[in-house]
Amino acid sequence: MKAQRLQTLVWPAAFFVASSAYSQIVRIEFNSQVTALVGSSLEGVTVGSIITGRVEVDLAHLPLDSNASPYLGNYSYGAGRPGFVLQFDTGFEVIRYDSVNAAEDGGVSPGIFLYERGDPSEHLGLQMRDQGDPYAAILSFDDVSEPLTLLNGDYFPEAVNLEAGLARATFHYFDNFGTDSIVARVTSASLTVDPGERRTGLLAFRVKASKLPDHRKRTLLSALEAAEDAFGEGRCAAALRHLHVFQKKVHAQVERHDSILASWLIAGAQSMINSGCGN
Repeated sequence: MKAQRLQTLVWPAAFFVASSAYSQIVRIEFNSQVTALVGSSLEGVTVGSIITGRVEVDLAHLPLDSNASPYLGNYSYGAGRPGFVLQFDTGFEVIRYDSVNAAEDGGVSPGIFLYERGDPSEHLGLQMRDQGDPYAAILSFDDVSEPLTLLNGDYFPEAVNLEAGLARATFHYFDNFGTDSIVARVTSASLTVDPGERRTGLLAFRVKASKLPDHRKRTLLSALEAAEDAFGEGRCAAALRHLHVFQKKVHAQVERHDSILASWLIAGAQSMINSGCGN
């Protein structure tokens, strides 16, 4: 069965909806131009056609990284896990994949995959396929220019510098049998993170998703909660002080054990401190 096809020329206005007020949503939007095709699986698509698309990942449902290496990130979807949607528009039809239907049979594995310090490239791939569907969609970014800067670790989305992989970015839609294949060169792409209603939401997510011992998580989360409460009460100076405390706790409790995680947490807090009481 093919992924759901929507006969429309515009994005449905309410298509992407956060699962809760506190969800952190990662959005990747892209434009691409078809450079090669085999078969005719998509109506009206020829070489030169424009395909636009959007990926949305709800970090509240992001799977745990199944690879222990700090340079490889495997966030695999399956078993009906929600939170990962890929949709693309050919101008004639819209095809939508949702991870609640993600394939677990043989073929392309749905998920988000990061390969840092590759030889000689770095890679980010976002893959989607429905159970029992031979068709799959892959949005990929590759960096082959030294110094490699597409990725800095295996944390998604913080480790991703999308611009560094744009020159070799592609969108690929194909079937398992090799009878239908469409390759498009990605001409532009952007990655944004919506932290939801909580200013410290992304930092709290990263702490909770980390492999830190529970007692260290509680210590860090208490500082973030104090900052969140202060922001909510309009006490900006107090909120910024709590963020400084959070940074000190990261230095003391995280840096020696996971320097990459520490760098992201400190940088994230510093970005909020630099913005003062702005959004």
